[in-house]
Amino acid sequence: MIMWTGLLLQPVPDGIMLRRDTLAPLAVLTIWTLAIAFACMQLVDIQRSATREQLLQEARALFEQIVLSQIWNAEHGGVFVRTATAICPSTPASPPPLVLADGQTLHRIDPACMARQFAALAQAQGNHHSFRMVGLPDDAVDESRGDSPSGWETESLRMFLAGATERWTEAADADGGMNATFQYMAPLVGQPSCGRCHAEHRCEPGAICGGIAITLAADAAQGGTLAAIAGVQRWFVAVWAVGGAGLVAGVWLLVRSRRAALEAGRAKSDFLAAMSHELRTPLNGILGLTDLALAEALSDQQREYLLTSRQSAERLHRLFTFMLEYARLDTRERKTRLGEPFALDDCLQVLRHDLKARALEKGLAFRMVVAPDVPPVLTGDMNMLVVALSQLLDNAVKFTESGAVELRVAVRPCRFPLLQRLAKGNQALRCLAFTVVDTGPGISKELVGKLFEPFFQGDASFSRRHAGVGLGLALARRLAQAMGGKVVLTSEPGQGTTVQLTAQFALPE
Repeated sequence: MIMWTGLLLQPVPDGIMLRRDTLAPLAVLTIWTLAIAFACMQLVDIQRSATREQLLQEARALFEQIVLSQIWNAEHGGVFVRTATAICPSTPASPPPLVLADGQTLHRIDPACMARQFAALAQAQGNHHSFRMVGLPDDAVDESRGDSPSGWETESLRMFLAGATERWTEAADADGGMNATFQYMAPLVGQPSCGRCHAEHRCEPGAICGGIAITLAADAAQGGTLAAIAGVQRWFVAVWAVGGAGLVAGVWLLVRSRRAALEAGRAKSDFLAAMSHELRTPLNGILGLTDLALAEALSDQQREYLLTSRQSAERLHRLFTFMLEYARLDTRERKTRLGEPFALDDCLQVLRHDLKARALEKGLAFRMVVAPDVPPVLTGDMNMLVVALSQLLDNAVKFTESGAVELRVAVRPCRFPLLQRLAKGNQALRCLAFTVVDTGPGISKELVGKLFEPFFQGDASFSRRHAGVGLGLALARRLAQAMGGKVVLTSEPGQGTTVQLTAQFALPE
């Protein structure tokens, strides 16, 4: 959510600012609603899964109780009762009844018959759970093993014969609503005591003799689940309402504050740009008149005064130029001319003309090295590239007292070339790296990251001695970003500084 909010708060033109002020809270509210809905659905699924697991455990427990009661019956040779029931009618194969001394007649009930009576009793009392014993499809002749299986039960028995240990399914109700019943079935495995009651159709110990099918009515359990889900949903609605209102209000205030800050920053940039432009005009006049005066016959002291004045005026002119370029980025006066071809050598000549003389005045070697695979003609914004490289070279010359300043130009792989090519009309791209290397005092690692902040100076006294205001690297980085690249600075105290600016250019067609 923070990422999307950040995207919505990016600077936009004034014409669509009001629409962005409305869309940002709505977008955040939509994301919040989707997050709450997703969390609610996940919790509902967890609750329903817990209910199904509870019913499955109940079915397993009921199955184990039935099996244990049958084993107990078989181990004791059957249970004798006074009256035979219609559920287990006497047959010629049934054991003879037991007549007591007082004349009472007792009938023996085997495990299967006892289980049937339990099932009939549960059904008569309206129990939510019911079960029945079923025999194998080919055991219809031995009804003592169970009832004839249904289609689902027959399929389950075949699965047991193939190695399955249980089967668990859910059956929807007639109205197509929530699942109303759960069906569970597990196999009946032959025991050593089974032969006492099934002498003719004996089930070998360990073999599958049939199964017990259990049907669980989920109404009671799901009723509690529905009540819990309803309570959870009410809590989620409350959280959504309170949280959504807070988010919308917060984002609205944040967007409005952002807009006010942008307008204030734009006003400052407009003022800075206007003042820089107005101050450069009289400075140009001072420089021109100084050049005219230097052309006259002057004494050595007069020439020294004029040269000092000219150097001071040039520094002021350069500072105002940097400030104007930085202000133009904020006011969007600068437009990248992607379709304008230029010769790279022309760009380097401008830089050489502006900086080589200053380097030689300080006794520095000034070199430019261009790799042979660098295209001679590029399509892009030459002025933007000149301004960006001027900042880097100016810093290198300014802060280097001895040694050399070198500019290296080389080709570098482009990041995401396919997307960039589509964005520039399917033109061929070249990514160039402009590396400025100096032998200056170097910079500590603690200050490297801060140097890109506007108006930050690593050594204030040193910068004041060289008339710096801390805009060079900040301006170069923003210009590099406008050209699809970046600026990376590496330095060690006493080892000099290396600054690399990368930029993307299209090749002329």
